[in-house]
Amino acid sequence: MWGLSSAESRRRVLRRYFGEQDEGAQAGLAADFNGHPVGQLWVRLRRIDPAIEDGLAAAYVHTLVVVREFRRIGVAEGLVRAASNLAAAHGRTHLAIGVDRPNDAARRLYAKWGFRRYHESFDLRGDLIFMRRRVFEAEAGRTRSGELG
Repeated sequence: MWGLSSAESRRRVLRRYFGEQDEGAQAGLAADFNGHPVGQLWVRLRRIDPAIEDGLAAAYVHTLVVVREFRRIGVAEGLVRAASNLAAAHGRTHLAIGVDRPNDAARRLYAKWGFRRYHESFDLRGDLIFMRRRVFEAEAGRTRSGELG
């Protein structure tokens, strides 16, 4: 799903992610269609940068990827909502996500889901704008936009 460029470095990153999943620090979520992966998202539940957590019990959502043919049909939102449920089950009250500064489309999408800008950084992770919101409430009878946080 990540493409073939820099495949070896991406494999190293995924090995680290799966190791941290085994330790309970984060969890990987996947969306599939007829048994084929069409999306992924990682949720960091522990060992979160204090600047990202910002004094809140935040889970850090990252590495959201959806296969091009499955974009704009709700796969990403479904993954974010599943991450929210997982975060809430681990006692987290907020979701945070870092977005590359040039990625206006992603920021607009997250804003549509109730995420709001609260922090910026320029470091080894990149030039990022951080957004957050409260975890989504139970899905029964709720609107798609959720509440602000």
